Amino acid sequence: MGLFSIFSITLASVWFYRKDCAHLFVGLSILLYLAYIIKIGGDFMSGRFLAAPLLCAVIMLVRFDIKPLKEGVPLLGLICLLG
Repeated sequence: MGLFSIFSITLASVWFYRKDCAHLFVGLSILLYLAYIIKIGGDFMSGRFLAAPLLCAVIMLVRFDIKPLKEGVPLLGLICLLG
C-alpha cells in the first residue's frame, strides 16, 4: 500500500504542478530514488527504504491544491480505480 501511495501521489503532483516547481523536483527525485532502490536490490527490506519517499509524498499531498473540479474528478477516479 505504501508503494502505491508513493507512486500515485508523486505522479499526481508532477502531473498537476502549476507555478511551484518544487513539486516537480521533489516528485522526480522520489521516482529516481525508487529506481535506485530497485536497481541495487534494496526492495527486500520490507519498507525500510520506502519511509523517506512516503514521507515526502505525504508532504506533497498536504501541499497539493486542486482548485478546478474537472481536474480533481479524474484524479480521484484514478486513485479509487487503482486502490
